Amino acid sequence: MGYQRIVEGHSAREPNPEAATTVINSMQVGIEALEALQYTGQEVFSYPSTLPTTGTPLAIGLPVYNDSQYPWTIKSVRASLGTGPTTSDVVIDIRYHATTPGSATTIFNTKPTLTVGGSTTNKVTSLAQSTIASGGVLLLDLYGLDSGGGAKDLVVQIDYEY
Repeated sequence: MGYQRIVEGHSAREPNPEAATTVINSMQVGIEALEALQYTGQEVFSYPSTLPTTGTPLAIGLPVYNDSQYPWTIKSVRASLGTGPTTSDVVIDIRYHATTPGSATTIFNTKPTLTVGGSTTNKVTSLAQSTIASGGVLLLDLYGLDSGGGAKDLVVQIDYEY
């Protein structure tokens, strides 16, 4: 007769239902962990020069498209300037539309503002629209432009998960 290894009271030739259950439970936990896994990304609007002083609202930059196959959940938005405004606040608005630019609506409950003398907004996490569908588009608008002409080098950072 050949060699038999005994494991927890079962021979290697006999089924071990407890070990099978442990393996299945471990696989289920692994699958649930994968399903819960979140991926993060970041999109950036950039206007690397002096902001115009007229035109309200001013639509700037290229639109940002969600070309992934997954919806994005926006977690936060922050705006900053290389040189802050000198005479009036600059208000940032990001609008979202799924298919029609004319129907774009703001994503913010309260729009971030770059105040006179300041160069960055707080991180905005309270959003009216946080889900950006696959194929959706984000558009950047500015309000209350710095009439003194000092504000420049705008960067708007959007952090999201999918």
